[in-house]
Order: sequence, then C-alpha cells, then structure tokens
Amino acid sequence: MKHFLRCSSLLLILLALVSVVVADSFDDGFQAYNAGDYKKAHDLFLVAAEEGDLGAQYNLGVMYRDGLGVPQNYNEAVRYFRMSAEDGVDMALNNLGIMYKNGLGVPQHYGKAFMWFDEAARTGLMNAQNNLGVMYHEGHGVPQDHKQAVKWYRLAAEQGDAQAQSNLGMMYDEGQGVAQDPEEAAKWYRLSAEQGYAKAQNNLGDLYRSGLGVEQDYDEALKWYRLAAGQGYAEAQLNLGDMYEKGLGVHQSYEDAYAWWVVAAENGDEMAEINMKNAQESWSEGLIERGQNLGSEFIKGAGD
Repeated sequence: MKHFLRCSSLLLILLALVSVVVADSFDDGFQAYNAGDYKKAHDLFLVAAEEGDLGAQYNLGVMYRDGLGVPQNYNEAVRYFRMSAEDGVDMALNNLGIMYKNGLGVPQHYGKAFMWFDEAARTGLMNAQNNLGVMYHEGHGVPQDHKQAVKWYRLAAEQGDAQAQSNLGMMYDEGQGVAQDPEEAAKWYRLSAEQGYAKAQNNLGDLYRSGLGVEQDYDEALKWYRLAAGQGYAEAQLNLGDMYEKGLGVHQSYEDAYAWWVVAAENGDEMAEINMKNAQESWSEGLIERGQNLGSEFIKGAGD
C-alpha cells in the first residue's frame, strides 16, 4: 500500500513495487515522514524516486511544495508532480493543475490547469472534479459554462467532497446552471457544513436567518455563524456582529456587535470596516472603546 502525501493528510494508493530496495526506501521514508523526520523522509523518497517509484515522486513534489525537510521550491515540486502525473497518478495530475492555476513554479496558465484538472477528474478524483467545476464556473481556461460546473460539482459532491457540496449549494442558491432552489441549496450546504467547511456553515446560517429553503430560525443561524466564525471566516464574523446589532436570536448588544466587526475587519472584511466607521459616528466613545477592547480579546484568544 503506497502512502501519498497531501498537505498534512496521508492518502493511500496501491501501486506495483519497483524492487525490494525501492519498496524499503519508500516505506522507511513514509515512516520517517510520519515521525516528523522530514529530512530523512526526503532522502529516502529520493532514492525510490530515482528508480522510478511514482509514489515517491509524488511525495517529493508535496515536500518541495510545502517546504518539508527541504527549502520550499515550487520548481522542484512541479518537476516531481510532472514525473508522477505523466504516468497517470491522479493526485499528481490534480496538483499539477493547481500549480498552473496559481502560477507556482510555472507561469500561470489556465488552459494547462484546465487540461490537468480534466484528466484528473476523469479518473474519478473528487477534488479534481471540484476544481474542474471551478474552472467552468469562473470561465478560466475554458468558456464559462455553469451547467458543466454543476455537473462536475455534483460528481464530487456525491462522493462527499465538502467544497463541492458547498459549491453545488451555491449554484442552487443563486440559480446558476440549475433552477434556483433554496431547499436544495440548504441540503448541500448542510452536508458540507456538517463536515466543518466554514463557507457552507456561513451560507447555511444565511438561509436560517432569512428563512429561505428552511424555516426561519435565528438560533440555528447563530449556531452556524459561530462555527464558521470560530474558524476565522470573516463573513461569518461580520454576520455575528449584525445579529448582535439587531438583537436577532441574542440580546441586543452594540458592544458585542462592534467586537465581532473588529475581528472581521482584522480578517480583511471591508463591510466590517464600513460598519465600524458608521458606528463611530453615532455610538458613544465609551461603547466603541469597550467593543474595541472586547474584539481585541477575541483576536488574542483565537491566536492562543
């Protein structure tokens, strides 16, 4: 059983062993990686990769991409992903697409990103299917086609990919590529949100707040906003501030509202900055100061 590295997670794929020596190098490399000895893992994977081991080539790509045991080097990451991708390793195909999409180690090229995502998606790899859906959705490397986006999001979502479930929910929410259907949107957002995907948690909170696709329930809206906000999702932090400002599902508290806007603004939310500016023009200096201090405490607590 071959162990393929994907960020901090470890995926298993069955591949033929090139030789006993290569197999031992690979397995020893994986054990070293799992023990946190990335330098040793790199050296052992290198032995296996030079003998043509696809798993070792892929794993070296991950290590160079993430700077594990070696200085981060996107050029080397691309080189090793390409070795593995050219022999059809699905995750290497997908990662090569990501490198082209983001211009990491290669000039940014949406057409080539689309090509690699397409090849990976057709193997059934769910995160590649989601990535291909994004390309169709955004019109990157291919003419924009919301129906094709829905097709690929659905294939990945039905396999349980949280991002694809959220994206499919958004398509139903906004009526892109499918008839607008808030109930279907809520269904897919929930599946994603229950896996901990912050964007879906926030969007499900929006539906409970508005009563679209679900029975209006401010307590449920707050629950999902809090879960997303706790992951640092700025829009959910903004929404929590709005709930406190209006007293929806909570006792009205301008202090708490301002505090959550401080947190959201710290995470780059422009609307939170606008809300803070408007509050500063109409609320008392003491209230603003207390809200600022509370927001600072929230930020400090998140960093501990």
